[in-house]
Amino acid sequence: MNTHAHAYKISEEWRNFRTYPRTERAYALLKKGDLAGARNLFEQVYQINPKRKDISFELARICARQADIACIDAIAQKWISRQPEDATGYMLKGYIGYLTKNESQIIKYAPLALQRPGAPETFRSSLAEAWVAALINSDDATAIKQAEQLLKTQKISIAGDKLVQWEQHRQSAQQASQGKQPITKQFQQEGEDKTGTAPSELSKQVATQAARQNRNPAQSTYTKSKGISPQSLPAKTKEPIPQFPYAELNQAERNNQLSVHLIALAEQQQNAVFLNKVSRLQSDHLFNPALQASLARGLQTQHCDLLLAITPIETNAKLTTPYSQMAAAFCSKNNPRRAAGHFAAVNQLRSQNNQSPDLIALRGEGDALMADGQTEQAMQRWYQLLQIEPQAQLGETLAAYALHNPQFTISHSIANRFPQYFPAGSLALQQARHAVNNGDYNNAVQLFSRSLTENPDADIWYELSLLHKKNQQSAKQGEALAMAIKLAPQNALFHAEYGFWLINAQDNVAALENLQEAIRLEPTRIELQPQIAFLHMQQGNREAAIIDLRASIDQHAAIQAKMGISGDAATQQLFNWQRNVQTLEDRWNWLVNTQIRLNTAPDTSSATSPVQYGQYNGYINTALTYRLDPIRDAARPTWIFVRANQGLNDQSLSFTPDKTLGLGVTQRLLKDYMVIGSAEWLYRTEATYKNDMMVRLSGSHSINTDWQPTGNNWLTFNLYGDAAWLVRAESYYLTTSVEAGQQYRLPWLDGKSTLMPFISSIATANNDNPTHTIVSRVDVGVGLALQTWHGADPWRAPDLRQRLSLEVRQAIGGNTDDDFAVLLRWGLFH
Repeated sequence: MNTHAHAYKISEEWRNFRTYPRTERAYALLKKGDLAGARNLFEQVYQINPKRKDISFELARICARQADIACIDAIAQKWISRQPEDATGYMLKGYIGYLTKNESQIIKYAPLALQRPGAPETFRSSLAEAWVAALINSDDATAIKQAEQLLKTQKISIAGDKLVQWEQHRQSAQQASQGKQPITKQFQQEGEDKTGTAPSELSKQVATQAARQNRNPAQSTYTKSKGISPQSLPAKTKEPIPQFPYAELNQAERNNQLSVHLIALAEQQQNAVFLNKVSRLQSDHLFNPALQASLARGLQTQHCDLLLAITPIETNAKLTTPYSQMAAAFCSKNNPRRAAGHFAAVNQLRSQNNQSPDLIALRGEGDALMADGQTEQAMQRWYQLLQIEPQAQLGETLAAYALHNPQFTISHSIANRFPQYFPAGSLALQQARHAVNNGDYNNAVQLFSRSLTENPDADIWYELSLLHKKNQQSAKQGEALAMAIKLAPQNALFHAEYGFWLINAQDNVAALENLQEAIRLEPTRIELQPQIAFLHMQQGNREAAIIDLRASIDQHAAIQAKMGISGDAATQQLFNWQRNVQTLEDRWNWLVNTQIRLNTAPDTSSATSPVQYGQYNGYINTALTYRLDPIRDAARPTWIFVRANQGLNDQSLSFTPDKTLGLGVTQRLLKDYMVIGSAEWLYRTEATYKNDMMVRLSGSHSINTDWQPTGNNWLTFNLYGDAAWLVRAESYYLTTSVEAGQQYRLPWLDGKSTLMPFISSIATANNDNPTHTIVSRVDVGVGLALQTWHGADPWRAPDLRQRLSLEVRQAIGGNTDDDFAVLLRWGLFH
């Protein structure tokens, strides 16, 4: 994968809403010290996009702190298998060697990592230093020479103390091969060497230091060469041995003696003595920048605490040197804010000497500022570095931060100066999101389209679909979702969103396919299961709907948690699923009900109405119904039924001659409203035509007539209308009824029971008599009903309802003679 593609993937995941919140939360937890929580979130991001190097390195660092070497090795192996030409996997292997102190592993994997592209410069330098240390310990001169060549070729800089050790090892090897001591040279005062000082320059410094320390004024090389013994020389006056603070010596010699003396104290861990003597030197004005730099060289490896104590952040060239500030910066790795100050001081000191900025210090300051959370300032330093020395990897990283922080002024400067480092389409995408935040949706749509033209991306198509949804542009929303699925067919989220869009578009077949694909790709999306069940119901897939509904009931707690539904809403939703299971499973329905008139009617010979509603006569009625497989669709079912009716005398259960038998078929006509048509053969003993055909059109609308699993009381409402025509008798029946009541839960009764006071009104008209005289009535009624429900289980709602009521009805209109009735009614319904 080339670097531009890599930068694109990094930027892609930053702008991907799935990974960004996880990444931000992970860093927050990491800052709080919650390694386990941070690791869990980083692993989620790694699973979403295993090509993100920053996440791989973060995971490796956390695993190292948890002593989980297997975790790091697994990440390394995946990188090597997936991208063998990238340095990341080999660098992690070398990191394992460093953690386990396995120098052979470092020696094996370090060159493989360093000669490959793809690793951050800071990681390369750290691995190179570990490699140098391992090679020095291995005492392999050939390998050291090869390493020197590789570091030079790859332009990799390592810390100065490591180079000193390396140079000392090289000189020792030369001395062993030549059998003589290195020639000493004149001591050099404070130099300008940095982390990147060449070994040839360091050899001079190392040799000079050795010469200074080994020099013996009492016996010179000259006297040895002439064979003159010290005793034969003229006696000299004994000179006093210089003592701390060596004030009588010149500055160069004094600095040398002080450096040796103070570093020896540091090695002996006499820190308090060390600091007291430095304080005395400062008081005596003998502590100078050159001495500070000399001490920095000796302390920076193992005595950073002392180095930092004597090296404050300072930009006055009369008090410090760039080298001292650089050494202090590296020693401040656990205090990024201080490290940034030291790195900044390096370049301020160089600027005073009209020198160009030190690139290592510039990069170090940027890295330290970023570690300290000063993102904008860090970006400014990296931008400055990039202007001096173009670096593709740094440019891509900086571009990613600019995309992530469009509110910074520096982000716009980066975009204008270095557009080549930005992934294709990313700038237009950033502008689109900015337009969305400002409410400029039309401009945002155009910018999204431009970004997609430059870089077709599934996530951006999905983001555009959300914008179309906000703009209420349903057709364009569907097109964008379809494109997202085309580019990422394995994305469960896209299939789920498209499925719901298709439901709104009334394409239930395609909606079911997409929702099923979403749950196949991501089985944890159990919240889709109830919707899949309802789609099966609408398409008449009865058995499949039952299976999915029962599975939803089994997992209702987890499903409702993912849907964000709780409390009474969750209880009601579960009951609705149970009612659907009961309705789908029970194709047979039946009823038995009776009505006893408690007062006497003025005309006891009137026949019982064949439409069952709006009558005062006593009767016993039974019916049996069977739901057929859908003829048209599941939303408009068909039933066949048989029923029988027996008239009762007033104030008794004795039968009248009036009997009715019916056999017919019923068809629901509308999907969204309960409108039913039926055709029925009738046999009536007291009618002019004993055998007749009745066709009917009826409709109803009800609210809360079923058992309610929540609340102590609830309002019930039912509206019913019916128009019937007797073909042979050429007569009609018209009925309209309305009932409203308040149901009160009865907790002291077992099961599900309510007591409901209610009011009602019925309007009827018919001409079913020998003279076709129209008989009409409008009445009002009040009553009290006791209702109970039975037959529930964990997957099914109650399938039996019983109602016992007492009501009084008074006619307020019409021409009927029967204007008052007291009725006792009982019914059992399945």
